[in-house]
Amino acid sequence: MKIIAVGCSFTEGTGVGRKNAYPAHLAKLCNCEYENYGESGHSNDYIFRKVISLIKNWNSKDILLVQWTNPNRKELVTKEGFSFYSPWNNFMSLEFLFGQDVANNPKAKEFTNEKQKEIIKNNSDFIDKYTEAFINTDYQNNISECYQITLFNTLENLNVKHINFYGWDSIKLNVDNLTNDKFLKDTFGEYTKTSISDHPNLDGHINWAKYLFDKLKNFNYI
Repeated sequence: MKIIAVGCSFTEGTGVGRKNAYPAHLAKLCNCEYENYGESGHSNDYIFRKVISLIKNWNSKDILLVQWTNPNRKELVTKEGFSFYSPWNNFMSLEFLFGQDVANNPKAKEFTNEKQKEIIKNNSDFIDKYTEAFINTDYQNNISECYQITLFNTLENLNVKHINFYGWDSIKLNVDNLTNDKFLKDTFGEYTKTSISDHPNLDGHINWAKYLFDKLKNFNYI
C-alpha cells in the first residue's frame, strides 16, 4: 500500500517542506510509503490532469488523496513550451516542467532566474490579456465543478480508494448532490484554523494527517 497525494501548496507543504507535509505524516501512521505530487501555485487543471495520468496504471492497494484548489488558477503554456500559472504571471515550479528529479535534469539547470525574467517579459502582455479576458469566476467555478464531479465518480467507478477535499472553505463548490462522504465536508485550512492566505504549520499538517487516518479507517481503506 502507498499513500499518493495530488494538490497545490497545501499538499506540497509550503512553509514546512515536502517531507513534513501531511502525506508524509499519514504514511507514517499507515506504516507505508508515499508519493507527494502537490505543486505550489498549481491549478485544478493540473490536479485533474495529474490524477488521470496516475490512475492509468493504478495499484488497487494504494490510497489517493485529491486536494482541490482555487478555481481561478489556470495553466498557460506559451508557444515556446514554457508554463505559467495565471493570474500572477509566475512560473509553475520546476517539477511541473521537468519532473520530480530536477537536480539531475540538464534542461532545468538552464532555467536560471535571468532566463525566467526574460521569458516573463516576452510573454507578459499575452498573460495579462488572457487574465483580463478569460478569468471569469463563474466560468472557472463551473469548470472546476465539472472536474471534481467527473473525477470523483470516475474514481468511484474504478474502485480506487480515494478521499477528495478542499484546501480552503472559501473555494468549496456545489458537488454534494453528485458525490458522497469521501468528498470531505471539512477543509484543510478550516480544520487547522489556518489564517486566510497563509498555510498550515507543522502541527496543522500532523493534525490533518491524524484526521485523514481516521477517515481511512472509517472507509475501510485500512
